[in-house]
Amino acid sequence: MFLLVLVALAIGFLLISLLIFAKPSRPTVEREGRRPDVTSGFAHLTIEDFERLCLKLVEEMGLVVSSYVRSGPRELEIAAVNPQPITGGDFLVHCSHPEDNFVSSVRVNALRDQVKGEQATKGIFITTGFFDEETSKRPEGPPVELINAKRLADLIQDYRLAV
Repeated sequence: MFLLVLVALAIGFLLISLLIFAKPSRPTVEREGRRPDVTSGFAHLTIEDFERLCLKLVEEMGLVVSSYVRSGPRELEIAAVNPQPITGGDFLVHCSHPEDNFVSSVRVNALRDQVKGEQATKGIFITTGFFDEETSKRPEGPPVELINAKRLADLIQDYRLAV
């Protein structure tokens, strides 16, 4: 009996040490969020078209837009509410149409901080570009969903939105 307990402890410590040295996997969205060598296909959108697209997408996702404001020359911030009783709450949506098709982790972390500061339920970052690799390295904090150009194109197709 003593030998069995000793073997079980040894196996447990071995598994723990393997977990420590194992590389954590990244969520699919963040892996796909890395900047590719190709353009996103949204370069033709004006800021007005992008604004209409984001507002329509947020509404199609079941959120009710309470307010929005342009926070920069190619950026939009949307405050929305999910009216569902259990999964609902306040959502902050940042939309970015970057000229260089690139969103840095600093911008995503700013959204995380804003979601935490305003005690929102969730943050969503929508971009016609792609996120840098550093974005996935800060998993703690409030939930933030990343929607890059590839996922945005899929959502546009799923909801049958006109671009």
